[in-house]
Amino acid sequence: MERKKRNRFQDHLDEQLKDPEFRVLYERQREALRIGMEVVRRRRALRLTQAQLAREVGTSEAAISRLESGDANATVRTLRRIASALRADWHHRLVPTTSEPGRVRAGRR
Repeated sequence: MERKKRNRFQDHLDEQLKDPEFRVLYERQREALRIGMEVVRRRRALRLTQAQLAREVGTSEAAISRLESGDANATVRTLRRIASALRADWHHRLVPTTSEPGRVRAGRR
């Protein structure tokens, strides 16, 4: 049944992404949605409620709910506190979008 739901969701998302305006908004929110989904998965794996996680982090249940739904712009500090409460590490990295020669190189002036 879970696979069937995912297929319906993916079909719906694929249809929505045909709209250029929706696609732009989706791309802007994708990272927030991904982080939110990771928090939900880990919280559920630990059998914690949003209220329990909020208490551990020192924030409100509403703030956790917003983060999990991709509707929050959390700071790195907050994400680290959440990761710690979820017995996880927070890793974020920069990934170059291009490898063109002649671009700015670290350590050179």
